[in-house]
Amino acid sequence: MKILGIIDLVAAFILLTRVIAPAEIEIPLGILIGVVIILIIKALLNITGMGGIIDITTAALLIISSFWLLPFWILIIGAIAIGQKGVVSMFMGY
Repeated sequence: MKILGIIDLVAAFILLTRVIAPAEIEIPLGILIGVVIILIIKALLNITGMGGIIDITTAALLIISSFWLLPFWILIIGAIAIGQKGVVSMFMGY
């Protein structure tokens, strides 16, 4: 489903904004909470697959990075993982 791929790409964008300019680019709290809730619901639908693990990990990174400054390489790896999952789900039609 393309809308779920878009949610993955939004999550990747949010993680990248935490790397590039954590203080200058502020994501509204409602959008952040909405993306985290959708990622957790998506993960619970397929918890045994790799996609569910990536969704849970990304949701955890989004929550943790809201309170603490994480190392940039952790956020980059998370953004790449969820971003490639989003691109694949957008173009493959899952």
